[in-house]
Amino acid sequence: MQFPMMPAIEWTSELRPVGPSDDIWSRLIGAVRILGVDFHVNAEAVHQDEDNCQVADCSDTYVDDIQALTDGAGRTVKLGPASRDYLLIISPYQE
Repeated sequence: MQFPMMPAIEWTSELRPVGPSDDIWSRLIGAVRILGVDFHVNAEAVHQDEDNCQVADCSDTYVDDIQALTDGAGRTVKLGPASRDYLLIISPYQE
């Protein structure tokens, strides 16, 4: 059996805004399935501060934890109606 090098990713729940009421688009959540395994998708809006550090737009996020794992700022994608920068975080559902 050959391992698929680029497995299909199926979106099972589209990204939707769930941030605080004063900035609902600061956090998006959704879900994907990869090789039959379901994963959470969090998209955290980020910006560069005056020291050129990546900072989350919402105060209660995983961004600091992800930066500790990646040894710094992560690559972002532009999403949402304002085309903001988001850090995508994909994690497995618990069993």
